[in-house]
This record gives sequence, structure tokens and C-alpha cells, in this order.
Amino acid sequence: MVYFDDRRQQRSRQDNQMCNFFMKTGICKYGEKCTKKHTKPLRSHTVMFHRLYSDPVYIERGKLLNEMKKSGRLEQSHGYNTNFLEEAAKKDGFDKEKAQKQLEQFFSDVFVELSLKYGKIQDMGVAGNLNKYLNGNVYVEFENESSASICFLKTNKRWYNGKPIICELSPVVNLDAACCQSYETSSKCDRDSSCGYAHFLKIDPKLEKTLYASQWKYYHSKHLDD
Repeated sequence: MVYFDDRRQQRSRQDNQMCNFFMKTGICKYGEKCTKKHTKPLRSHTVMFHRLYSDPVYIERGKLLNEMKKSGRLEQSHGYNTNFLEEAAKKDGFDKEKAQKQLEQFFSDVFVELSLKYGKIQDMGVAGNLNKYLNGNVYVEFENESSASICFLKTNKRWYNGKPIICELSPVVNLDAACCQSYETSSKCDRDSSCGYAHFLKIDPKLEKTLYASQWKYYHSKHLDD
């Protein structure tokens, strides 16, 4: 006979074996080498698209890192905690406003297409972490699991911006749990590129409000027609 305390201890041991970062964000910097378990869900409300967004800040960061390595500035800065956006802004050819417009156009295009084709979206975020395993990942939380499943099955067969779409059902329960609270409140994080939680890029609140309002009108009218 398995007593209650035994079952509770067994669940506790199982929880301790799960990778916390994978459960919170759907990805882990150690990948298959992680000593904890990465259990992918068979059902979920959330779909994660790997590196779907080509982040101009991340691309510029790579260029700056190469320049810093060549000039020896990387060793002088003691690592990767340089404000790359400020560095990039000083360079000719990089426009922060243009980068923001590019982000918001991407966000709007993806939101509208996925909402119209697969179902109502509850939340959506684009990770801007300056590391290769989180940067450009797009998280889409649907209202129900069936919408997420259809989206996962259909979009994995498609291409976007000249590259194949790679997505999966994510263990992320909601985007609030996946995001870095420090970055969410202040747009800064002391852990910088080493942070394992999502740094969701800021979208104009007016744009987000318009998108969700338009979605509500569409599905409300569709419901009345049905």
C-alpha cells in the first residue's frame, strides 16, 4: 500500500527532477545535455516558435562582439554585459526607431495571421534575450488547446522569411511565468545574456490594444453569424 506521504514524496522527487527553466520557458540553454528532465507536453495552450523573429539588435550585437574581440575591448569589458543597444545606436546604419517599427510590424503580421487561421490568442510575446537559445523565440498562448494543436501541426510545414518554421507545443502555462520579472518591470536585467527567463520585447500598448480589440470583434461577429 502507498500511503499519502509516500505519494507526496514521490511527486516531490519527480518535480525536483524536472528542469525549472524548461518548464517555465519551454527551453533550456543546456539542451539535451541538461541533467534535469525536459518533458514535452502532448497538449498545451501555448506554441513556441524557434527563432522566428530576426532581431536586428541581436544581429548587431554579433557584429559588435566580433569588433570587440579583434580590438581587445571584450576582455576589458569583462564579458558580455555591455549595453549593446547603446553601442549599436552610435553606429551609422542602425536605427532604433526603425528596429522598433520592424518588431511591431512582425508582431502584428504574426498575431493577425495566427488568430484568423487557428483561433483566439490570449497572449503573445517575442523574446529579445541576447543569447542564441531564446532570442527571436515567439510564444503564442491560445484560448484553447485545440487551436494550439492545429497551429502546431499546420505551421510546422511552412516557411517564413526564407527559412522553415520550427515550432512545438510548449509547457509554458502562461507568459507571465516565462518572463524575467526584472526585465518586465524595468527593461533591464543584471544577468544580461545569461538570464534563462524570457525578456519579452516591448510592443506599443496602443497597437496591442487595437489587435486584441479587433480579434474580439471578429470572433464576436463570427459567433453571432453561427
